[in-house]
Amino acid sequence: MLFVNDYAFLKTDSGQFVCGFGPFSESATPCESGVAFYVNDFELSDPRPWKIPARFEMTPDLEPVKNEVANQDEPQIEWQTLQNGLFQNVYEDIMQDIRSGLLEKSVPVLTERGRLLKGNLETLIHSVDHLPAPYFSYGFRLGASGCIGASPELLFALHGHQLTTMALAGTAPTSQETRFEKDEKEINEHEFVAEYLIQKLGGLGIVDREPRKLLTLGTIAHFHSPIHVDLEQPQELDSLIRLMHPTPALGSFPRNKVALGKLKTYRAQLKAPPRFGAPFGVWVEGAFHAVVAIRNISWHDEDVFLPSGVGVVRKSVFENEWRELELKRNAVRETLGL
Repeated sequence: MLFVNDYAFLKTDSGQFVCGFGPFSESATPCESGVAFYVNDFELSDPRPWKIPARFEMTPDLEPVKNEVANQDEPQIEWQTLQNGLFQNVYEDIMQDIRSGLLEKSVPVLTERGRLLKGNLETLIHSVDHLPAPYFSYGFRLGASGCIGASPELLFALHGHQLTTMALAGTAPTSQETRFEKDEKEINEHEFVAEYLIQKLGGLGIVDREPRKLLTLGTIAHFHSPIHVDLEQPQELDSLIRLMHPTPALGSFPRNKVALGKLKTYRAQLKAPPRFGAPFGVWVEGAFHAVVAIRNISWHDEDVFLPSGVGVVRKSVFENEWRELELKRNAVRETLGL
């Protein structure tokens, strides 16, 4: 299958953008040289997730992509009102499994939906062009579907035998940072993620975890723990992706078939966009960089999606989780200028 007039871009840990332009060819494996983007859904169900561009550029900004969407009007979106009933049912089901000991954490995704009345969503590319670290700006258009976002969460970067990843979990408004730093529920949520990553990566080499820190992103604060691995031997990219995804930051803890099966059901019930929270990455001349595709807006034709996820653990309170979902969506709106 070939995509016409399409593009993909990702800002890597070097600070450079990798921009690819269609038509894209599809492959089950990355190319031996050049550039290939990894675009998949949350279930990793695409048998040919590597999208190889007809041409690519390495640039300090998104000018090459912005040229593709020049002279377009800003989008006007009619948003639907969100109701909490369906989400509350999912929340209560998760809490029941936690109380029974089957689960410690799960991350349901709630999606605000809208309709594009006029304009072009791709003008939002201007908003993610010059965002500072720790944001990784990314996006793509493949046929009638597309996505633009700025993720603070690195799935992993691989340079030779050095793998870098992070635990990014625990959320609060920046106005509550002092209380947040001592919040047992938020600390526990973060530690679920960090402990899982250390356990999974320990069999691959020497793991070094940096101390938990506070990461401030506009109106939101998170806990952040960088993790580095000195790999003992080369690893296949697809195997690493399946090992790392989904982390408990977007998945479940423990990560077993029963818990992941229920998470899949919750995502279907709440109609989460299939690619939300999935790995999005780029292979460039032997190095790989992948982010967790969160903090984005996506679309298919005129249907628009603004998702947010929240970690439900034993000490969760429904009203607090509902507010956190809104806080995250509002942060996306602020970042993208919606």
